[in-house]
Amino acid sequence: MKKGLNLLFLAVFLVSSLLFVGSVRDKRQGSSTYQEAVAIAVREEPVPRETPPQETTPPAGKWVPETILKDPVMEDLAAIDLAALREINPDVVGWITIPETQINYPLMQGEDNDFYLHYTWKGDKNSVGSIFLETLCSPDLMGDNTILYGHNMADGSMFNDLRNYAVEGFWQRSPFVYIVTDAGVYRYDIVSAYKADVNGLTYGVEFPTEESKANFICFLCQESEFDTGIVPEAQDRILTLSTCYGTANELRWVVQARLRMVQVPCD
Repeated sequence: MKKGLNLLFLAVFLVSSLLFVGSVRDKRQGSSTYQEAVAIAVREEPVPRETPPQETTPPAGKWVPETILKDPVMEDLAAIDLAALREINPDVVGWITIPETQINYPLMQGEDNDFYLHYTWKGDKNSVGSIFLETLCSPDLMGDNTILYGHNMADGSMFNDLRNYAVEGFWQRSPFVYIVTDAGVYRYDIVSAYKADVNGLTYGVEFPTEESKANFICFLCQESEFDTGIVPEAQDRILTLSTCYGTANELRWVVQARLRMVQVPCD
């Protein structure tokens, strides 16, 4: 009996050791892979975009992202070369950065919401996964609620730093999320952070009526664990960053932000 128990404990130890070694290996390989992404994407000069907002004249009355002047982070991010990343993987739709965190990654979108949970931006199988866009969301980020997912890694990588927003003081240090797309660099104002039910209103993508959009905005402001004083308007675009919350299957930690939209004046 004692010998059998010793063999069982040995087997458990060996399996645990193998899982631990595999986890460490994945984290190292994942870190290297995303360092490579930075090396490929960052150029010394601004990268021409396919449809630069400043070079187009939207029709009068159209809602467009607010122009932000003299933001050094946006100026630096103008050098992100998405085309260079797409030469390796065409699923790259953008780049996301949050100052004061480790969040500085390519943004992916796959055919489903499972693949990039388990694969890096280069398509290598790895438990760190990727930061990726909900398949139901438009890659131009102009839907009512754009949802991004990422793992909550114990080493602080991927979306782990979102948990910092449980403390109001951190929001005051880092109040913006930046995303680079082919259209340019967008700056989002963080408006809320809270524990969300995976089946709740947080994960709605489109709100077809003014009332449903107003209810959504009211909900995300009321749920927040701190008050930013920012209340999105009906035309603003919402960004939802979602990661795991402990071992709870039905709960996620989310940080939500708004892209302020302004109307092009009539002549």
